[in-house]
Amino acid sequence: MQPSNPSFLSSKMVWFACLAAVILVWRIVDLQTLDLEAQISGAKATEAELLFAALRDQGLLALDSEQRIEVEPKDYFLAELQRPGEKDSAQLKDQDRLLKIFYGEGPGRTLQDWIAQWNRGRVMSAVRDNRPDGAESEWVPYDPSGMALSQYGRVPLEFGYVMDGVLPQGFGDWSVAPAEEVEWRSTIRLKKAARISLHVIGKPNTSHLPRHGLLACLPKVSPGRSNCSGSDSDQAQAYQIHLSLPAGEHHLRLPAKPIRNPRPDDRDLPLALVGGRIEWVPLRERYSRNLIASRPPATFVARTADGTALTTEDGKGRPTPFTVKNGLAALVGFGPEYGNALSGTLAQAVLAEAGEVRLTLDGKLQAVAQAELERRLKEVAVRNPDDAIERRAAVVILDAQSGAILAAANHPSPPAHTRRWDRAAFSVTWPNRDPFRFTPWIGTDVHMTPGSTFKVVTALAAIKAAGEGRGDVADMLEGWGSSRFERKAGISPGTACYEPRGASEVCNFRNGSIAGAFHKALRRGTCQKRPDHSDSLGLREAVRDSLNVWFVRLAEVMDRGNLASGGGDTFLAKEAKTLGFGQRFALFPEIGGIGGDALDGPGRGSVLSAMSGRLDLFDPKMKVPMQRLSQNSFGQGVQVTPLQMARVAAAVATGRVPQPTLLQSWEGRPVEPPEAVDLELDGDLLDRLRQGMKAVPEAGTAEEAFRSENLADSCRTYGKTGTAQTRQIGPKHFLNSGWFIGWRDNSKQEPDIAFACVMTHSDGGTGGGLCGYLMARILKEWDR
Repeated sequence: MQPSNPSFLSSKMVWFACLAAVILVWRIVDLQTLDLEAQISGAKATEAELLFAALRDQGLLALDSEQRIEVEPKDYFLAELQRPGEKDSAQLKDQDRLLKIFYGEGPGRTLQDWIAQWNRGRVMSAVRDNRPDGAESEWVPYDPSGMALSQYGRVPLEFGYVMDGVLPQGFGDWSVAPAEEVEWRSTIRLKKAARISLHVIGKPNTSHLPRHGLLACLPKVSPGRSNCSGSDSDQAQAYQIHLSLPAGEHHLRLPAKPIRNPRPDDRDLPLALVGGRIEWVPLRERYSRNLIASRPPATFVARTADGTALTTEDGKGRPTPFTVKNGLAALVGFGPEYGNALSGTLAQAVLAEAGEVRLTLDGKLQAVAQAELERRLKEVAVRNPDDAIERRAAVVILDAQSGAILAAANHPSPPAHTRRWDRAAFSVTWPNRDPFRFTPWIGTDVHMTPGSTFKVVTALAAIKAAGEGRGDVADMLEGWGSSRFERKAGISPGTACYEPRGASEVCNFRNGSIAGAFHKALRRGTCQKRPDHSDSLGLREAVRDSLNVWFVRLAEVMDRGNLASGGGDTFLAKEAKTLGFGQRFALFPEIGGIGGDALDGPGRGSVLSAMSGRLDLFDPKMKVPMQRLSQNSFGQGVQVTPLQMARVAAAVATGRVPQPTLLQSWEGRPVEPPEAVDLELDGDLLDRLRQGMKAVPEAGTAEEAFRSENLADSCRTYGKTGTAQTRQIGPKHFLNSGWFIGWRDNSKQEPDIAFACVMTHSDGGTGGGLCGYLMARILKEWDR
């Protein structure tokens, strides 16, 4: 073989380069002859976008009556030449050139795809099923002549309401047909008899199929609610068909009448209706917004601190059975395509092959917490089915000293076999029911009102005020006997309800008077040689008995004079900010290409960033500041995450505000947790708050739960219960959210773990009854 001739190769490369340059210049000139040059200047527009604008401006692209995009056919030039009348030959040539690019070149094919997707969202029918054995749902649409139509496997996210508020499991992807008449066909092969469900968007002809039921109606009738007047209602847009099929091969045919999309909002497309005109706009929110970039995802294995695998050993970030069973699926995600979950975020990080990430979670404690949470939920039934669906519960447990998250149990947990479209559509249409919102630290609404657990924050604010010279506040915290109480506190010991000037009346739980707090035990003899009684009423006793009236009066004494600016300068608002309220923080530090900068924006919710909470005092635009101060003082008008309340408990236990974290080690290298912030509070008064919280499981609102479930741990557990009325469901009947926060000491009588528990949508339950029992059981089952 002869060696290559360098000069020949060099000449050949130059020739190819020149040819490429000529082609590039021709392409640019070709576009410029279409008068697009002016549109290019000063803008970074794609060729498809420029072609779209030119077609529209030349009248070759327009909307029909169904808001579908129509483009003139290929032979438009010849058809126009045959029409009578004068012609603008230059314009016709330009139009002909545009259509040739549209039908025959790359930018045109791209634009054709966008237009096809747009049109599919205007008129469509769709079907999917949940055939067993992991077989994919396969449905092919045919037109009336028997010709197979092209399929499209995506439904607009706004059609998530067809799921009727329940995230389905086991269904395949949608097959979609943008046609006026369609017959769906599918072959199902079964090894044994099975019951199969079909979801159909459109009006199916089920004359030869088993029974069917209504799944959803037009949003304008009642968003996401199946309250049409029956299965034959003209308002119906979707149906659920149940098939009971024997073993064997089944050839199914399902004619379906398509529907008009009542709410077209094409998040996937750079096209939008603006003032009745079709416009090209930047992609607002791609359906693939959670997908990993084109580079291969990094491989990793995530484990708990004690070595339990949370993702599969193949490094692809899939959850293990332990993860799904124990309530961590929302945190871990179902693979690298879940960009807002741990698996997707780590897949984008700069990791070595088969890298290992250890979380702070304790696998044994996580399993105990999740099992006990699910057990308690079964014991406390919810009467209304809708309330049962929306019910949420969570337990989060921290290392009280470092802030490391040791367990994060939650309900509901995401189904293991859920398609990404279902998850994305559900988050758009049913955000309050979305189980991928990791409730221990994401998502606040009226049902996440902390009730009396927030009195701990009010107490800390009062301790801060006393430390800054407020003797009147300090005296009230220390307390007075019954003979001096009315003169000093300004309220009678017989008071059950109190109306501050400028605010509505507030009553104690079940209208009990504060007189019952005098001459009552703080400690029981089971935990020390002799019971400890108190003859006064101050912070300790008010915390033990959770006296709303006392805390409202404390807030009034402390902060009435600080309301001139609207509430932001109150001791209560400032101390809440010191504790982290109103802030959002990363649970992973900036390391390995992930961290705070990679998180979603405020309100969106990423499992690797944490929301804290807010109170009405933060909003100066709200009227009647005394009303807000009064309500906030005992936890109404406040929304929190359980993680934030566990953080508050840890702050009381240690005197420092920890930064909760999830990451223990990265590639074998330990990660130091962020420094805690010192509360800088008077130690004696802070001890009074601790004594009050110590009394709660021994002699207060959680006594019954601990006496019944875990008497031994009542001697080293500190807590505060909370019951928030979140929605009225009768004349004197409310849905409640029950809370219990606190910490437990270790054998050295030092704060060990801090915790918070919440259960929402309870029909009359209390924090002690709901979460007190739950936490008593968890603490009994686990010790380290």
